[in-house]
Amino acid sequence: MAEQDDIGIAIEERREAITRENKRSMVRRRVTYALTVTYVVVAGALILGLGYAGIFKNRPQALETALSLFSGLSAAALGVIGYWFGSRGLMADKVKEEEPEPEPQPEDRDTKSNGGETSQSVLAVIPEEKLNRAYQKALELYGDREDVTAIDKGFKYKDEKRTDQLVLRLHVRQKKPDTDLDSKDVFPKEIMGVPVDVIETEFGPQQQAPGLPPRGDRREPIQPGISIGRKGKVGTVGTFGLVVYDKRESFACILSNAHVLAGAKAKKGDPITQPGNSASKDDVVATLERWVHAEKADAAIARLNGSRAVHGDVFGIELILAGARMPKCGEEVAKSGLMTGVTQGIVDGEGFYKGQDIHGFKIVPKEGAGTTEAILSEEGDSGSVWYSPQTGEALGLHARGNHPYYPEAAYACAMPTVLKLLDATMAPAQINIA
Repeated sequence: MAEQDDIGIAIEERREAITRENKRSMVRRRVTYALTVTYVVVAGALILGLGYAGIFKNRPQALETALSLFSGLSAAALGVIGYWFGSRGLMADKVKEEEPEPEPQPEDRDTKSNGGETSQSVLAVIPEEKLNRAYQKALELYGDREDVTAIDKGFKYKDEKRTDQLVLRLHVRQKKPDTDLDSKDVFPKEIMGVPVDVIETEFGPQQQAPGLPPRGDRREPIQPGISIGRKGKVGTVGTFGLVVYDKRESFACILSNAHVLAGAKAKKGDPITQPGNSASKDDVVATLERWVHAEKADAAIARLNGSRAVHGDVFGIELILAGARMPKCGEEVAKSGLMTGVTQGIVDGEGFYKGQDIHGFKIVPKEGAGTTEAILSEEGDSGSVWYSPQTGEALGLHARGNHPYYPEAAYACAMPTVLKLLDATMAPAQINIA
């Protein structure tokens, strides 16, 4: 996809260069025209004056000078006219030579894979800037529509198979044929020239964990990837996502979802326990510090109290995540959650996902990956961190899932956004508890 993006950018840059050259040529022609007119007027007045003196005042030398000037003026005028038409012709040829080839139209190119199935479509490249403009327009048009569950930029699906084409996607609770809808409810095929794909999607929080695996036991040291929750609050168990630093006071904190660490009546200082389903004061490992909900993220931090040792490496992968960035569509990602353990997937889209109004990205299964086959997440995985297995960077905070519905998908808040809203930063390898 990166190569296709480069091609689209190159085409746009060539068009801009041609437009600039055309403007410069127009200015040169106008200046030439103005100077020519000025020269003709001044020289014409001079010729008339000398001709009048030569004919009516009987001054032969003046008449001879007038005829010489007239000849020179005619030659100059012919030269300017020749330059004018010649430059226009040359410019037309230049534009014709430099005009980039038109962008390819969507074309399904069926090829056979090793298994004999039809591969994904090879389709037109859409420049990122154009795709972003269409995305913003879609948010404006359909962001408040009740049946729309999400709006994002991601891969187009055909016959339930993912293609290589990035398009604008409108997710709905139930997809219906256009013939069953009122005309005002039918989605357009394109928005601002970008193809629209309508996808049936339903998802929700995943903090409930009725039967906890070993990650749900009381553990020491505590570390990302294990059970966490609000003291004595049944049904709010989620995953310890990361150890981060509160930038305001430099305290080490637990990062997880707001719907895991902070309830509807949450207040600063609320006790957080490990395991997450504990009502014992001896299991309180942190106190709620800050949280954001329905503000581009679903995230919270809780200040560690030093009652137990803390390790920064993620349970199940023995890796300390370093750095945070946005993922790219098509990138392989993984997470370590309370219920499903380590699972892997592919970033399928980036955008706005309703319900709790999060801005982030969508993940779909990587075939054959993970500890539970194609399952990405289950209830209890909320708060786990999606990361890059190649670079060890944190990419997003898991917030939603749709298991057991098909097709399986997970949704995460973008990690750079989470850290910015919470005024937090990634913790170093050595964790110090204040």
